[in-house]
Amino acid sequence: MFDTLTGKELQALPIAGWVDYLAYDPASRLLYATCGQGPEGNGWAYVYEEAAANYYHLLGKVATAPKGKTGLFVPDLHLLFVSIPHFGDTPAKVLVFRSEH
Repeated sequence: MFDTLTGKELQALPIAGWVDYLAYDPASRLLYATCGQGPEGNGWAYVYEEAAANYYHLLGKVATAPKGKTGLFVPDLHLLFVSIPHFGDTPAKVLVFRSEH
């Protein structure tokens, strides 16, 4: 996390590689991130909670699929969609995650 006015780093969050999408939901104070590759080669969807101003902590993460990095959060539905491309033995699909927060 960076202060966009000063460029100062405020916090470093744990996250996998190939981050493609970030979305913040002010109503729930949740930050969503989708990543195409983690240490195991899998994609991941991360959820962070804003615990205080400019401070987040990891609520959890879930494996998606290799290269599954394109996401879309729909606040009115409380749903996170993650697009999974056809890759190797993994068929193309869209995963849907519901926020319980």
